Amino acid sequence: MKSYVIYILSFLPTFVIEELKALESAGVDIKLVMLADEEDYRKSDLFHVIEDFSNITYAPEANRYISKVTSFLWGAICLLGSFNFKGLWYLFKSLANLRQSRIQGLYFLFRALEVVPIVTKIKAKRVHSHFAWGNAVVSAHVAGLLNINFSLTVHASDIYALKCKEKNLRKWLFDRADRIITISAFNKDYLIKGYPSLKRLNEKIKVVHCGIRTTAFLRKNTLEPLQPLFRLVTLPSGFVEKKGLSILLRALKILLDSGERVECIIIGGSSQDERRKEYKREIFELGISQYVKFIGRIPQSELPELYSSCNAFVLPCVIDSRGKMDGIPVSLMEAMAVGLPVISTAISGIPELIENERTGFLVRPDNPEELAARIAQVIKMSPDTLNNILEGARIKIEKEFDINITVQNLIRELAL
Repeated sequence: MKSYVIYILSFLPTFVIEELKALESAGVDIKLVMLADEEDYRKSDLFHVIEDFSNITYAPEANRYISKVTSFLWGAICLLGSFNFKGLWYLFKSLANLRQSRIQGLYFLFRALEVVPIVTKIKAKRVHSHFAWGNAVVSAHVAGLLNINFSLTVHASDIYALKCKEKNLRKWLFDRADRIITISAFNKDYLIKGYPSLKRLNEKIKVVHCGIRTTAFLRKNTLEPLQPLFRLVTLPSGFVEKKGLSILLRALKILLDSGERVECIIIGGSSQDERRKEYKREIFELGISQYVKFIGRIPQSELPELYSSCNAFVLPCVIDSRGKMDGIPVSLMEAMAVGLPVISTAISGIPELIENERTGFLVRPDNPEELAARIAQVIKMSPDTLNNILEGARIKIEKEFDINITVQNLIRELAL
């Protein structure tokens, strides 16, 4: 019988499905359990990401009280039927502890019991999840009920600037996990300082970068001419504050006022997105509407061609008003692989990807003047100098951020 690694997720971004596919290609047997109804997920914008991933099961939530009780009993029966008495003991302990601590939560325990019948029929060596949210709590419970190892990959929004209750949840998760994967050395230091009371945390946390398929993002052979306009492109996922789009727009205004011929292409979001509407109002107030184009969401397969039609990728990430920030944006990796000059900020793990003036360009966050000056520098840079930086960027991605390399690191750290 095969020994599977079970991924339990409620959200599936592109970089995670690429990880799953690369693990399969490396010979790891994966079972993906989505905490969602299949029909609901088919209607979402994310479904196209997993259409060609076959080993997936959906675990829809039992909505009615009777269904919840039935799911609970059926999960317990499956544990009993598999002679998993340690799992039953874990269940009873978890129920007994609910009065003392609501961190585990009856809801997440019930969700775990809905998953148990799906996975008791297969031999599982580990339960793994991405993002320290509710799906990770379900994953930790499933691992406890199945008496197998639990591990977790943490990123950015799931660990930065947390409230006390949220931090207690992370503490419980980190205590349960035998391995904690994080995407940057910055994150590892951040977590060690943030949870000093947790034993062995330094040993548990392993740094494994996210990766991209470099074969899908081939470098263009020549630098594009600057006429008629120097085209900037950005991908501020969800138009959230931490992507620094307002900083870029103000920098664009400075460049245009100084006589530079530039335009900005903004990828993502829908025309009904309220945050996008707010940015459009800001663009109008700055008087730069004719130089900014919103092109909405595009398929992942079309990104390389779009990037190749541009002159630079700019993502001036900031620490937002709540203290949230990015990890290492995958879009920066993609742009570097294609051969675009990338300009970002020296926060979080970004300097682990972009080495200033060696693989890209870094500026201070919240500084549109400095960003404008850096863009102007790139516009005027000699082709030979710029080409050396672009070559360095491609080499950096191939050596450290190719999905096949990062997945081998993950396999090693999780002993798969």
